[in-house]
Amino acid sequence: MTMMENEKYENSIPRILIAAEKSGCGKTTFTCGFLQLLLKRGYRPLSFKCGPDYIDPMFHERVLGIPGNNLDTFFQGADGTREVLAESFALNENKEDGREKENAAGHEFNAAVIEGVMGIYDGLSPFSPEGSCYEIADSTKTPVLLLVDAKGVGRTLISRIKGILSEDGNRRIRGVVLNRVGAGFYERIKPVLEVELCRFGYDVKVLGFMPENEEIVLDSRHLGLMLPGEIKELKEKIGLIADMIEKNCDVDGILAIMSDGAKPDPKRTAETDLKSPAAPDSQNLRDFSINQCGSTSVNPMLTLAVAKDEAFCFYYRENLKLFEKMGVKIKYFSPVHDTEIPKDADAVLFGGGYPENYAKELSDNKSMLESVRLAIESGMPSLAECGGFMYLHKEIKDREGNVYPMAGVIDATVEYTGHSVRFGYLEVTECKKPYFKSLQGILGHEFHYFDSSNNGTDCILVKASTKKEYASLIVKENSVWGFAHFYYGSNRGFIREFVQRMRDFHESCGKVVSTANVSKAGARFFSNHDCEYYPCHKCSAELNCLFCFCPLYYYDCPGSYTMIESGGRLKKNCKDCVYPHLAQNYEKIMAVLKEKSPDFPT
Repeated sequence: MTMMENEKYENSIPRILIAAEKSGCGKTTFTCGFLQLLLKRGYRPLSFKCGPDYIDPMFHERVLGIPGNNLDTFFQGADGTREVLAESFALNENKEDGREKENAAGHEFNAAVIEGVMGIYDGLSPFSPEGSCYEIADSTKTPVLLLVDAKGVGRTLISRIKGILSEDGNRRIRGVVLNRVGAGFYERIKPVLEVELCRFGYDVKVLGFMPENEEIVLDSRHLGLMLPGEIKELKEKIGLIADMIEKNCDVDGILAIMSDGAKPDPKRTAETDLKSPAAPDSQNLRDFSINQCGSTSVNPMLTLAVAKDEAFCFYYRENLKLFEKMGVKIKYFSPVHDTEIPKDADAVLFGGGYPENYAKELSDNKSMLESVRLAIESGMPSLAECGGFMYLHKEIKDREGNVYPMAGVIDATVEYTGHSVRFGYLEVTECKKPYFKSLQGILGHEFHYFDSSNNGTDCILVKASTKKEYASLIVKENSVWGFAHFYYGSNRGFIREFVQRMRDFHESCGKVVSTANVSKAGARFFSNHDCEYYPCHKCSAELNCLFCFCPLYYYDCPGSYTMIESGGRLKKNCKDCVYPHLAQNYEKIMAVLKEKSPDFPT
């Protein structure tokens, strides 16, 4: 999407950002209720979350039925943040059922609700609002509704609100809602607050209150709110919140402020609005363009298996969309419930989540653990972040001291520390390995309470807030593992290199139907994923383990196979073939290979 198109959508989207003075003020509660209320009134809203949070967008998704998005100026830069907002309305993709919905002219969705993070000005450091939700509101010209926890205070509340407004140099804050107060106090404080705000020159409306109610509390734990699926009667809770907002707040007044967000902002000149983002370079890619990621036609048939279930659910939507824009198919699987990774996978991605809460279920799924271990040991490219990194370890030790065996790819143990470890935004400044040098410059963050006896030392990471350096990450020829969560759009070069590793693996396993690949592959074996014994046939002494990967796939082999059509091409169906597995056929197979490829080692 061009900058002109960004401006068209940006200047036509009614929107609001729900901010607060600190964490725990009820932003997620109010946001979910307000989204539900918009649906009730016939709107078709999209939702966004400021910062690197994974959990809050899941609550938004429960209300809307479509994935939420993240807006983050540290990861995306100002131009990238505006582009994510605008493109979400220009093209909203629903991949859960394989369909893609084109949203021409933004008619499908007609409002945006953005949930803030922490306090309104809280960001990378106490010295500026950089990285804060206020910076996002300012970058996207979005009006702000300030949610203030008013329990237990009187006139001091007015001083707190005036103090927050004094930092609002561009007058983004347009309304205030008081939380956890009764109707009586609100009726007394509202006229006094309005007079005070007017006297100091603030054009800010007092738009209602939310009474304290235990029935609408969303429970939390060490990483934030509990997951939506873990909260009983969540739908009923959100419906109650929506009713409370309708009863106690000036909803029409909030909608009027949202409409103001769709009007051109006189503070931004035409020259600023039309300025193209700087061309990205390898060292600083924060002002990224998600459209500068490569053609979708260069990686046909590549499949990325993504672990997604109750144990692994922390993914940035933009990260997965970036793979799709590079022509990679996303296929989800469950390490908890499935027996193996998808057979057509060219790489596997393990995101974050709560594997510690499902450690027994993960550990008991022996077939999946074996499938993961064999796939990675065979050279399949892999990415593992935080919870996914924990899953690849030899074992997880939970808070009660119970030890659960895991995939065993990493010979180390993870256990609960009782405190947050290496929390905050980060940047990779150096990769010591000869491969994945493209990691340099990628941005991410860490937030976890478990730690490993082997966090890796293959890269140097720098904390954005303190500039403190530390060694971390395990980097192998085809894999990158560690506690850091990365935002791939901050360094598309890394994902390009990873996709190239996927393509190399794809071709080395013979999944590209072309005899030309045989001569290029030389002595490499070709994976027969259709075989009923794949990936391991330890069950029978008669079977030859050497040929778990069939080397005769591209030849007119004597085995029992049929030809089927797949993707417009004829493909061998070797489902019932055991010829290369039988030990007595070894010499015959080696003779064929020597004849077809003279340089084949014997």
